[in-house]
Amino acid sequence: MSVSPQRNRICRIAFYSGVGLLLLLFLLFFFGPLRYFPGPSPSQTERELRRALPRGTSQDAVIAYLDNRRIEHSPQLGPDGALLAIERNTCHMILVECDTEISILFDKQERVQSIHAKPGFTGL
Repeated sequence: MSVSPQRNRICRIAFYSGVGLLLLLFLLFFFGPLRYFPGPSPSQTERELRRALPRGTSQDAVIAYLDNRRIEHSPQLGPDGALLAIERNTCHMILVECDTEISILFDKQERVQSIHAKPGFTGL
């Protein structure tokens, strides 16, 4: 039994429409208005930390600053000289919460060398 060309065309249109709709939803979900930031964005956090903790700031001053802002952080430096911190619930999407993951790299004298912040995602 063969399928008519018109029915075949309708099936292809339906299939590609479905794929296009899924792609659109994916793009809206990850890059569109379905994502909002009730807190600062990772780039805003990074700018703020770099302003408050310039290069050369001591490790004790960094920890005091993070504690004062109630930002969770590792208790000590890692083997690579980085202090890891996380600012929770900085953005929300439909089924995902966003955190800001912060990495503060120190030199051998335990002074700030660089600061980086990026989004991290957690399912609800």
